[in-house]
Amino acid sequence: MVLITWEERRTLWGAQPVSVTLKNGLLGIPAITAIEQDWGWFGNEILKLAPTATMIGQRKIDFDLTHDRWGEGIDAARRYLELNPKVWETAILAGDLLFQASRYHDSLPFLEYAMKQRPTYENMQRYGLSLNWASQSPRASEVFKASIPLDPNNWQAYYHLGYVYGDMGQYEEAIGYFEETLKRQPSSLEAKAMIAKHRQDIATRDSQTHSKPTKVSSFNTR
Repeated sequence: MVLITWEERRTLWGAQPVSVTLKNGLLGIPAITAIEQDWGWFGNEILKLAPTATMIGQRKIDFDLTHDRWGEGIDAARRYLELNPKVWETAILAGDLLFQASRYHDSLPFLEYAMKQRPTYENMQRYGLSLNWASQSPRASEVFKASIPLDPNNWQAYYHLGYVYGDMGQYEEAIGYFEETLKRQPSSLEAKAMIAKHRQDIATRDSQTHSKPTKVSSFNTR
């Protein structure tokens, strides 16, 4: 049981399921920072009666994934998409929230689902970014390249490809994509900075290669 303030009593009623958020306060003493209606619990109860209720399903997923209930939120999103396979926006909701929480591998199935259901330029950027952050750079490069014909004058895919190839240590390719970015977004200071960085990376790599001692093999003559 917890005591609630008069302000909290305006939105809560006695004995209702609530979510209590705890944070470490001064001297490591836990402090309650939020008391809210538990939409994870209420969502479950409502969805038992109306399994395809779009807004309730999305609200439950949003609540679970913004309150660190990763397993519950992921399961809720999967069940919801099984019942509502065409509502790709729910896959975007789950994927984006997981990505923002740095749970990149967990976000991949949802963002891939959304991309396949709705293969737009924006959805392909989402999926490609998540792939790269999940250390799947080769696959990310394929997705970004496939998105270019959908909007060839958009700078984002080239910008993302610059980072992907930089992460893979392919600095010449990275520079090429950042240069393509600047053709479409001339004011991008970050693209200019990354070109300078990768030119230095190439110089460092080449100097290290040239400084390695040559291995001489010895042969016995007869």
